[in-house]
Amino acid sequence: MTRIGVQNPVKKLMIVLAVAALALAVTSSSAMAMTAQERSCQSTVKKAFLAANAKSVAKAVKLLCSGKQGSEGAPGAPGKDGSNGAAGAAGATGPQGKEGKEGPQGPQGTQGKEGKEGAQGK
Repeated sequence: MTRIGVQNPVKKLMIVLAVAALALAVTSSSAMAMTAQERSCQSTVKKAFLAANAKSVAKAVKLLCSGKQGSEGAPGAPGKDGSNGAAGAAGATGPQGKEGKEGPQGPQGTQGKEGKEGAQGK
């Protein structure tokens, strides 16, 4: 049985470089953070060069992943405040307070009517 695919190592390297460059072009246009983009690029390139030697991998990673990213734009305007939430439920009744101290004595009342005359003595 014959082997299907590219047999020439130079052609393999060129195909892998083309695929890696295409992947880099696609991922570099996204708004990802630079460090995450670099890690992704290095991972993709290293996976593509598993059959190549370490020196070639290092050189390709350096060349493909050294692209500069544009500067960050100005921050946007702050968003609107959200609406107020619904009023909460009424709380539970509090505990009974302590009994207060005795108040001052009230004023003297008016004098009562004169009583009936008593019975005659013996």
